[in-house]
Amino acid sequence: MLRRLVPVLALLLAACSGDGEPDEPALREAIERIHNEWVAERRKDQKTQVPDLYRRLPNVNLAFEANLALRVTSVRKVSCKRTGDERLGHNCRVVVGASLAGRPPVLQNLDGRFVRGVNGWHVRDLTVLDVSSPGGG
Repeated sequence: MLRRLVPVLALLLAACSGDGEPDEPALREAIERIHNEWVAERRKDQKTQVPDLYRRLPNVNLAFEANLALRVTSVRKVSCKRTGDERLGHNCRVVVGASLAGRPPVLQNLDGRFVRGVNGWHVRDLTVLDVSSPGGG
């Protein structure tokens, strides 16, 4: 009985102890999360800068809101490497497809440090790569 239990326990411990690299759905969630945080910050800034009277008028905020309406259409993981310190997560390169205000999706190369948090993966140090630069494509 104990001989059968040992491999199962070892497998469970291995699954729990390792902090594997993020998969594509986790990368997408982290990228969408940081975008949503950025949008919330822009809206907060706009509320403090635009008088209340103007915010109530119809069509005044359409262009502002349209520029915040980014929709992530795809995320493809190119590579992920563990940082030297496991608490600092993984440095990952991804290709993100995104559409802004009903425009056709465009692809963008991004580098970021993805760290596991209590409510999923978070991205830090996000860098947009120039497609024409060496190593950026």
